[in-house]
Amino acid sequence: TTPFNGLTIVPTHPPEPTDFTSWNRTGGIDATFTNNGRAVRLYTQDTAAAPKRLIQPGDPVCSLRFTGRVRAVAGGYGIGLTTAGSPADADPGPIPTPLDNDWHTIDVTITTTGEVSVDLDGAAALRRTLAPGCGRPAIRVWDGATEFADVLVGQVAP
Repeated sequence: TTPFNGLTIVPTHPPEPTDFTSWNRTGGIDATFTNNGRAVRLYTQDTAAAPKRLIQPGDPVCSLRFTGRVRAVAGGYGIGLTTAGSPADADPGPIPTPLDNDWHTIDVTITTTGEVSVDLDGAAALRRTLAPGCGRPAIRVWDGATEFADVLVGQVAP
């Protein structure tokens, strides 16, 4: 036999894009779903302090890998982990994205140690360290509108 001399690839997210219609809305966020739920436009004009989020159902996770496409029209957005019983901010804050109405690739990683990296169009957009924690993947939107498409959501490989 020939010994295996290569890489073993372990997927960290499902092979199918996320179906956002199954996610829970909180804080008065509005959502329009297209492409069988694989694209979503999130918007709010309510500037009240309550966080406006779209939260993935299921068990909490302690790391996050979120990849796909994003188009920011106005306002801002954050991607992170949140707990069902707490509206506390669990995202790294607003992600710097051009408000140009063009699609951009996004790659967000949050490790179990709280290291956050966000890349837009292949370039580093944000690096930050948060307190480690577990929760459910969530998208937060501030006053404005943001669209997501072809998103894969999973965990960071150990």
